Amino acid sequence: MIFGQADAYMLIYSLWDKNLIHLQEQFMALFLNSKMEVIGYRTISMGNISCCSVDIRLLASLALHCMASNGIVDHNHPSGSLHPSPADIRLNRAIRKALNLISVTLHDHLIITAGGWLSMREKGLL
Repeated sequence: MIFGQADAYMLIYSLWDKNLIHLQEQFMALFLNSKMEVIGYRTISMGNISCCSVDIRLLASLALHCMASNGIVDHNHPSGSLHPSPADIRLNRAIRKALNLISVTLHDHLIITAGGWLSMREKGLL
Protein backbone atom coordinates (compact mmCIF):
# COMPACT_ATOMS: atom_id res chain seq x y z
CA MET A 1 0.00 0.00 0.00
CA ILE A 2 1.29 3.46 -0.90
CA PHE A 3 1.13 5.87 2.03
CA GLY A 4 0.14 9.52 2.12
CA GLN A 5 -0.24 11.72 5.19
CA ALA A 6 -3.74 10.47 6.09
CA ASP A 7 -2.67 6.85 5.65
CA ALA A 8 0.42 7.47 7.78
CA TYR A 9 -1.70 9.04 10.53
CA MET A 10 -4.14 6.11 10.53
CA LEU A 11 -1.30 3.58 10.76
CA ILE A 12 0.56 5.53 13.43
CA TYR A 13 -2.58 6.05 15.49
CA SER A 14 -3.39 2.33 15.27
CA LEU A 15 0.08 1.53 16.69
CA TRP A 16 0.02 4.19 19.40
CA ASP A 17 -0.56 3.27 23.03
CA LYS A 18 -3.83 5.14 23.55
CA ASN A 19 -3.36 4.99 27.34
CA LEU A 20 -0.30 7.26 27.00
CA ILE A 21 -1.34 9.71 24.31
CA HIS A 22 -2.53 12.26 26.93
CA LEU A 23 0.23 11.48 29.43
CA GLN A 24 3.58 11.01 27.75
CA GLU A 25 5.21 12.42 24.64
CA GLN A 26 6.47 9.77 22.23
CA PHE A 27 8.34 9.93 18.93
CA MET A 28 7.90 7.33 16.18
CA ALA A 29 9.21 6.86 12.64
CA LEU A 30 7.86 5.11 9.57
CA PHE A 31 10.38 3.98 6.99
CA LEU A 32 9.30 3.81 3.35
CA ASN A 33 10.80 2.56 0.11
CA SER A 34 11.02 4.57 -3.11
CA LYS A 35 7.40 3.64 -3.96
CA MET A 36 6.23 5.15 -0.65
CA GLU A 37 5.38 1.72 0.75
CA VAL A 38 5.96 1.17 4.47
CA ILE A 39 8.91 -1.15 5.05
CA GLY A 40 9.32 -0.59 8.79
CA TYR A 41 8.42 1.46 11.83
CA ARG A 42 9.86 2.06 15.26
CA THR A 43 9.19 4.04 18.41
CA ILE A 44 12.36 6.13 18.72
CA SER A 45 11.80 7.62 22.17
CA MET A 46 9.40 8.17 25.02
CA GLY A 47 9.61 11.26 27.18
CA ASN A 48 7.55 13.05 29.78
CA ILE A 49 4.38 15.11 29.60
CA SER A 50 5.99 17.99 27.69
CA CYS A 51 8.96 16.67 25.70
CA CYS A 52 11.03 13.73 24.56
CA SER A 53 14.62 13.45 23.45
CA VAL A 54 15.22 12.20 19.90
CA ASP A 55 18.50 10.53 19.00
CA ILE A 56 18.91 11.48 15.34
CA ARG A 57 21.79 9.00 14.98
CA LEU A 58 19.46 6.17 15.97
CA LEU A 59 16.81 7.39 13.55
CA ALA A 60 19.35 7.56 10.70
CA SER A 61 20.81 4.15 11.50
CA LEU A 62 17.35 2.56 11.46
CA ALA A 63 16.63 4.19 8.09
CA LEU A 64 19.88 2.76 6.74
CA HIS A 65 19.23 -0.66 8.28
CA CYS A 66 15.95 -1.08 6.42
CA MET A 67 17.30 0.63 3.28
CA ALA A 68 14.63 3.33 3.42
CA SER A 69 14.34 5.93 0.68
CA ASN A 70 11.81 8.03 2.59
CA GLY A 71 10.71 8.57 6.15
CA ILE A 72 7.76 9.99 8.03
CA VAL A 73 8.31 10.94 11.64
CA ASP A 74 5.68 11.79 14.18
CA HIS A 75 5.18 12.66 17.78
CA ASN A 76 2.24 13.34 20.02
CA HIS A 77 1.36 16.39 22.06
CA PRO A 78 -0.18 15.23 25.35
CA SER A 79 -1.61 18.75 25.76
CA GLY A 80 -3.87 18.14 22.76
CA SER A 81 -2.40 21.12 20.88
CA LEU A 82 -1.73 20.63 17.19
CA HIS A 83 0.56 23.67 16.99
CA PRO A 84 4.25 22.88 16.41
CA SER A 85 6.54 24.39 19.00
CA PRO A 86 9.80 26.16 18.10
CA ALA A 87 11.59 23.02 19.39
CA ASP A 88 9.48 20.85 17.03
CA ILE A 89 10.50 23.02 14.07
CA ARG A 90 14.22 22.94 15.05
CA LEU A 91 14.10 19.15 15.46
CA ASN A 92 12.35 18.78 12.13
CA ARG A 93 15.11 20.74 10.36
CA ALA A 94 17.86 18.73 12.06
CA ILE A 95 16.23 15.41 11.12
CA ARG A 96 15.72 16.51 7.52
CA LYS A 97 19.35 17.61 7.24
CA ALA A 98 20.71 14.36 8.75
CA LEU A 99 18.53 12.14 6.57
CA ASN A 100 19.45 14.09 3.44
CA LEU A 101 23.11 13.22 4.11
CA ILE A 102 22.26 9.52 3.71
CA SER A 103 19.91 10.04 0.73
CA VAL A 104 16.71 9.53 2.72
CA THR A 105 13.93 12.05 2.13
CA LEU A 106 11.94 13.23 5.14
CA HIS A 107 8.49 13.09 3.58
CA ASP A 108 6.59 14.52 6.54
CA HIS A 109 6.53 15.15 10.28
CA LEU A 110 3.14 14.62 11.86
CA ILE A 111 1.94 15.88 15.22
CA ILE A 112 -0.82 13.71 16.61
CA THR A 113 -3.33 13.98 19.41
CA ALA A 114 -6.33 11.90 20.42
CA GLY A 115 -8.46 14.36 18.46
CA GLY A 116 -6.53 14.76 15.21
CA TRP A 117 -3.26 15.43 13.47
CA LEU A 118 -1.20 18.09 11.74
CA SER A 119 1.17 17.65 8.79
CA MET A 120 4.21 19.90 9.05
CA ARG A 121 4.65 19.45 5.28
CA GLU A 122 1.15 20.78 4.59
CA LYS A 123 1.88 23.76 6.88
CA GLY A 124 5.07 24.54 4.94
CA LEU A 125 7.33 23.65 7.88
CA LEU A 126 9.28 20.84 6.27
